[in-house]
Amino acid sequence: MIIFEDTYRFSQLQQSCVATIGKFDGVHLGHQLILDQLKQKAEQLNLPSLVILIEPHPEEFFAGPDGECPTRLTSLEEKLDLLESFGIDYVFQLSFNKAICELSAARYIQEILVDGLGIACFIVGHDFRFGHNRGGDFSLLQKSGEEFGFEVIETAAYERNGQRISSSFIREQLAESNFELVEQLLGRPFSMKGEV
Repeated sequence: MIIFEDTYRFSQLQQSCVATIGKFDGVHLGHQLILDQLKQKAEQLNLPSLVILIEPHPEEFFAGPDGECPTRLTSLEEKLDLLESFGIDYVFQLSFNKAICELSAARYIQEILVDGLGIACFIVGHDFRFGHNRGGDFSLLQKSGEEFGFEVIETAAYERNGQRISSSFIREQLAESNFELVEQLLGRPFSMKGEV
């Protein structure tokens, strides 16, 4: 798996890809379903799979160094290890910063997705928002896909007993010490790494 932080590097290696985007905190079963969807589509189009990994999490960026934000389920290093274990070809570590916050949705699509990554297919949640003041949405991506020639597919959703699996839901279960359920939702035992 190749990790990069600048789309120029990717353009030197590849001309196109199938991509998805997110924080992928926990790389839980819901994320794993999306990664399977990504890999299947990439294989179908004979293109590399690429995850746009938003780092730091927007909540952390807006909270600042002293603000409160949700505790991470996985560190960046753990996420990257897990993404590699699922056979992802590339990870674009998108630095969530002031410049990204101020980028309009149209420029986000043009500069990052089209010119930077040359996406052939973008797999994204129907509730995905992006660009300045969250001005871009699934509908805008679809219209832009028609204009620039890329396909937009809605991510598959993973539900368990009618509950959509999310990182927030897993945090709630950890707070209630439901470790057996958390293990089922992650597809592996929950663990923490850090210096003691």
